[in-house]
Amino acid sequence: MKHILKKKFHEALRSVLPLTVAVAALVFVFHLVSADPMPWKMLAKFGLGAVLLLLGVWFLAIGEDLALIYMGNRIGTHLAKSNKYSLLIVCAFFLGALVTVAEPNLSVFASLFPGIENRTIILTVALGAGVFLVLSVLRIIKRLPLPITLTVLYAVIFAVSFFAPKSAVPVAFDSGGVATGPVTVSFIISVGVGLAAARGGSRSAEDSFGSVAVCMAGPIIALLILGLIEKSAHQAVEIPETLHIEGVSVFTGFIEEFPVIVEEVAFALAPITVLFIIFNFAFLRLSAPRLIRIGLGVVFAFLGHTCLLTGIFAGFLPAGTYLGELTASLPNGLHLLLIPVGMLLSALIVRTEPAIHVLVEQVEDLTIGAISKRAMFTMLTIGVTAAVGLSMIRIILGLPLIWFLIGGFAVSLLLSFIVPKVFTSVAFDSGGAVSGAMTVAFMLPYAKGVCSALFGSGADVAMDAFGMIALVVIMPIITIQTSGLVYKLKLGGLRGMLRTNDDRITIIEFDSKG
Repeated sequence: MKHILKKKFHEALRSVLPLTVAVAALVFVFHLVSADPMPWKMLAKFGLGAVLLLLGVWFLAIGEDLALIYMGNRIGTHLAKSNKYSLLIVCAFFLGALVTVAEPNLSVFASLFPGIENRTIILTVALGAGVFLVLSVLRIIKRLPLPITLTVLYAVIFAVSFFAPKSAVPVAFDSGGVATGPVTVSFIISVGVGLAAARGGSRSAEDSFGSVAVCMAGPIIALLILGLIEKSAHQAVEIPETLHIEGVSVFTGFIEEFPVIVEEVAFALAPITVLFIIFNFAFLRLSAPRLIRIGLGVVFAFLGHTCLLTGIFAGFLPAGTYLGELTASLPNGLHLLLIPVGMLLSALIVRTEPAIHVLVEQVEDLTIGAISKRAMFTMLTIGVTAAVGLSMIRIILGLPLIWFLIGGFAVSLLLSFIVPKVFTSVAFDSGGAVSGAMTVAFMLPYAKGVCSALFGSGADVAMDAFGMIALVVIMPIITIQTSGLVYKLKLGGLRGMLRTNDDRITIIEFDSKG
């Protein structure tokens, strides 16, 4: 236990420290060149938020190791061994819906879009995730190819998007990435790994991944349909003014947010915990020491969520918005620095996302190092920074988001039929993992701040700022698939096959079909 605590703390420190130092350095530089530098109280709030973020990432990682990943794997393995389709469908639906409700990203995302009530967005996204986790489970059992499945799903999504209100499209596509954060990725990947291992066969590697990709489509479709129903989705949503904190204590926001967040986190984690308890007593019947370990993990997850969300809402949201406004307001053409500044911040955030750490460890473990953590982080960083750069250019030039989405998904779906299939499965799951709590909590407010500075208080959040998360989802998919294509071409056509051994994927070599 002591080893786990120490290891996870070092990982959390390496994740949070670079972003904190970078923001402090940018604030210092802008203080020298800007007539309206960031107030010291806001910077102090950001610093306190960074401490809470460090604790949140640390505790949440421990909770995932002790409880969440193990729970998802055991449920997935048991469901795969069961021939009762009714049990499989019901459990998959509730599992997908409940882990999505427990997702910290979703609470942050819903709070940033005031056009629709928070609870409505959360429940709609959870419903879509639950339905599509059922579809994902059935895909693994029926061994349906992931490229064909995704092509059909996104054909339906784009067809619906042409009928939905224009302001609903960016929010809907962003929700697909937001719904897949540290909790969701831990559970869904583990369920997919358990199912694929129990089913066995030469396609276990590609079947182990891809569940997150299918689940991402559910919230998109659900919110597009909500956009057709909710009149508020048709309305422009103005950006609220930056929080004024003169005369307000540095600790005020944290004190106000803490009890609300504790209640929300308890409400979010309780259903999935109760579901596992029922599942355990009905089917698994784990030993007392194992249950104590899982219970301890749930406590750490609770503490991690609470610290993470408190730091985000009270410290990172106002700082991100203000930094975006500050950068976009620089004189003499210096406002174009918002592009490289956004890219720099996003590159540092990649290391901060809890969901990414879960994913890269799963990928390295299941591929026995063939796709290493270092390679994954490099590809994800390239993809995310490119996405944020494109987002800033799109905001400045006022370009329509839909054409970026069509082009991006068209390229990724085309590559899915060419590259080794395990790369496609990993790539689409990575797209969901990168759009986690930190991307939503800092980069989306940064984009809102940029819009506020460029277009004034009448800017439409839904049309201008939202859509960044969707691009953050797409670009890492393309970069990982491209690396798979280069890998395939470099070896001149890979041969061999994938086989499974003791629930681990051993890569012998790929055949020319992946």
